Amino acid sequence: EFVILLAGLDNVERSSVRLSAMLAAVRQPMPLAGKDVVLTASIGACVYPLDGGEAELLLRRANTAMHRAKASGKDNVQFYASTRDAPVAERMELESELRQAIPAGELTVHYQPKLDVARNRYVGAEALARWQHPKRGLLPPGRFVPIAEDSALIVALGEHVLRRACLQARLWQEAGHTGMTVAVNVAARQLRDERIVETVGQVLRDTGLAPAALELEITESSIMHDLSHASALLHKLKRLGVTISIDDFGTGYSSLSALRNFPADKLKIDRSFVHEIETVPSATAVALAVISFARTLGMRVNAEGVETLGQATCLRKHGCDELQGFLLARPMPPDALQALFGQPGLPAWEQPAD
Repeated sequence: EFVILLAGLDNVERSSVRLSAMLAAVRQPMPLAGKDVVLTASIGACVYPLDGGEAELLLRRANTAMHRAKASGKDNVQFYASTRDAPVAERMELESELRQAIPAGELTVHYQPKLDVARNRYVGAEALARWQHPKRGLLPPGRFVPIAEDSALIVALGEHVLRRACLQARLWQEAGHTGMTVAVNVAARQLRDERIVETVGQVLRDTGLAPAALELEITESSIMHDLSHASALLHKLKRLGVTISIDDFGTGYSSLSALRNFPADKLKIDRSFVHEIETVPSATAVALAVISFARTLGMRVNAEGVETLGQATCLRKHGCDELQGFLLARPMPPDALQALFGQPGLPAWEQPAD
């Protein structure tokens, strides 16, 4: 990135002409290794004193405008506009604060329980990051995980959640809740990090958690871009002794023949199908197809986003193995979740099924 100061211009229109000329100059083909190479640029600009009177503020607002230029397709000029750039500025501010959140101890982990359908008992939980922001309060993952995924921050964030979750699962087991497992989401960028297998192995050793008690949830879309790499990586992770789940199954464009060759132990039906399973025949058909496919390959099936007893009963009727969702419990701190262990998940299911 470069900073350019244009001085002596008497109006914004003239600076716009200058900046457009710069873009045109950058686009000129350049000979490289016997070929012509074309580069483009994205320019964000602000105007003194209209957009601020201090150099640091002006640089920040020019940077905000540059991000909008990139988001608008690149190879263009965007001037700072307070109303349009407010969301971008907030996102950049959150990213900067997120870099300090992990060392500051602001990131915590909540857990959503998973119910074994056959026994109507909890068998584990999914670990979900929360950010206890000093000014904004408790932030759900939707507010900051996408920001982390767009940068290298997701690698550090993912390792932090993995370590906290593995330690917590070991503590549950030491408290007498043997057999409890913990599931941790692995982002696409983490899968591209060559250290991921080493990281998982080291965390298991450091926390003392048995590998079989750790479940790694990997989205369907994140493994379909490079099948050979994904297959090799999942086999390496599987050799550690962990469980592999394919998350959001049914929402991507995966090849069933490709999934057949992955060492997956579980498929998770996406919440969008679960939400409509009682009312939309196509959603019911997808859910049943996932269950049938998993059965054929010897996998278990988890349905996420279960919110009604009707959805749960329908999934039980068709052979789904695990449920999670607001019907059972919202994500909660570990101490609160521990109080649920050993209790029936759904009291209505304590009676024999029809």
